[in-house]
Amino acid sequence: MNKGIRISTHASTNASRTRSSQVRQEGFVLEVAGVPTLVFSATSARSAEKFRKQAWLEEELRPYCSGGHPVWDGKAELTVRRANPAESAELEIGRKWAEAEGDDTKFVFAFLIPIDPLQN
Repeated sequence: MNKGIRISTHASTNASRTRSSQVRQEGFVLEVAGVPTLVFSATSARSAEKFRKQAWLEEELRPYCSGGHPVWDGKAELTVRRANPAESAELEIGRKWAEAEGDDTKFVFAFLIPIDPLQN
């Protein structure tokens, strides 16, 4: 279920997502079983935690694989923490990529792990 949010991948195999928001955003990381997997922007830690709990996010993660293995198996624990400077830099790369593609850049996220091409 896509919820109308476009996913695009760029040469470094990170995926970017965009959504409108007018409030200042901070970088947060979604960890899957303790592995930093996705960096995204949110207005607060509380907002980031709400993002983690969204059913559509879980649905969106399921088709993605890294190294032939699912990014999330539907069972592994999903946790959120603040992004470190290197992870925040990946978020900025995702933001610039979305901008170059003409996407809305007010809400962006990028994978921190290599993502296999999606199978149709």
